[in-house]
Amino acid sequence: MVIKAMVSPNLRYTTKRVNDDFKSREDASYSRKPRSSVARRVLATVVVLSFLVGVSVLSYFVVSKYKALSEFKSSLSEHLTKNFPELEMNKRDSYFDELTHLFRANLISNDPKLELEVYMEFESFNAKYHRVYKYDKDRRERFVNFRDSYLEVKEQRGTEMYTKGINRFSDLSEDEFYHMFPSIRIPKSDRLPPSNHILNLMDNPTYIKNLQLAKGSTEEIDVSNLTAENLDWRRANCVKPVRDQGYCCSGWAITTVDCIESFYMAHYDRDYDLSVQQVLNCDDFSFGCAGGSPKSAFSYVKKHGLVHENEFPYVGANGPCFVPETTYERVHIEAFYIFRGKDIFNKSLLVSPTVVFLGVTPELVSYKSGIYTGSCAEKPNSPVLLVGEGFDEDLGVRYWIVKTSWGADWGEDGYIRLERTGVGSDKCGVLDAGLHSFAH
Repeated sequence: MVIKAMVSPNLRYTTKRVNDDFKSREDASYSRKPRSSVARRVLATVVVLSFLVGVSVLSYFVVSKYKALSEFKSSLSEHLTKNFPELEMNKRDSYFDELTHLFRANLISNDPKLELEVYMEFESFNAKYHRVYKYDKDRRERFVNFRDSYLEVKEQRGTEMYTKGINRFSDLSEDEFYHMFPSIRIPKSDRLPPSNHILNLMDNPTYIKNLQLAKGSTEEIDVSNLTAENLDWRRANCVKPVRDQGYCCSGWAITTVDCIESFYMAHYDRDYDLSVQQVLNCDDFSFGCAGGSPKSAFSYVKKHGLVHENEFPYVGANGPCFVPETTYERVHIEAFYIFRGKDIFNKSLLVSPTVVFLGVTPELVSYKSGIYTGSCAEKPNSPVLLVGEGFDEDLGVRYWIVKTSWGADWGEDGYIRLERTGVGSDKCGVLDAGLHSFAH
């Protein structure tokens, strides 16, 4: 007996769907294989081409650099031989090797004449300021800083009212500069003298004599109607020689002592050389060579007095507060006052040179001569001594006369003339705050 299997229509339909799906997947797989192979071949081609391009660029760079180095060395050697025949052979070789190294390190241009000029100036700078480098790396870092400063000086166009020059600050990096000139706090509150104080100070024949000299006047002066315009205390020999703080941030102590010395000269014709180092070592509320406050320094002098410079000489470094027994009477002040704005000009400066505060920048410390109109720091970072005010007839510009503590070989014999703007606290904050000492 034969039994026929009965197949459900649904089963036939399902089987057909499975077979069709399987076939379509085989077809898709077959169609993808050629495309995947093409993509791999394209990718490999791109990688190979990129590699070849990279090798070509690198080869071009190496060849170009080698060619440039060869040309630089050849030109430098020719320049040294032709223009510096008297140069000692070891010095010539030293210049050649050092400039070649700097060029290879991409630290200088391909102009051997310019770079030799800069490097020789750098050598002169090192000799003048007694720079000694333990490592070649240090010397090269200093050279790069110096080079930037030198090129700024060289590229001046003469359109400004002032000129730049090379000085002790020319090899500092920007970080080192702001470490040497940290922001300082200026006194926030006024401390004004009694209303009759200034008139009483002016009722002094010695002061009147010196004021006439400072004003450049031979006529009798009416002190009741007087301003500090066209006043220069240097004319009356009431300003001591410019001190050199070195690499100690002691400007706060130096300007305080400068101010006291000038007061005694202007009012009593007493020429003292007082100890800055005593203030530097002994003011407990300041930080020695790390910076300090003229206000605190005045307070110290008021309480303890000052010995003379030859008894406690300046060394430009922190030390113990060991004040020697003095053969002279210590010099004291009775008080100090704090002025602001135009009072600094018409009240304090009129009495004697006054401690003020500037916001100095790398541009400002590159100053050599003229009337400074360049950039200023936003915050004060350098105490200085304001000694006068003047007018440049050729330029038609009024200016402040400021004494620094950066040595007599800086700027105009240690001074800078600042443009007088008449706006706000004036140029670089010169009228932000002023401190002035007083003594009978």
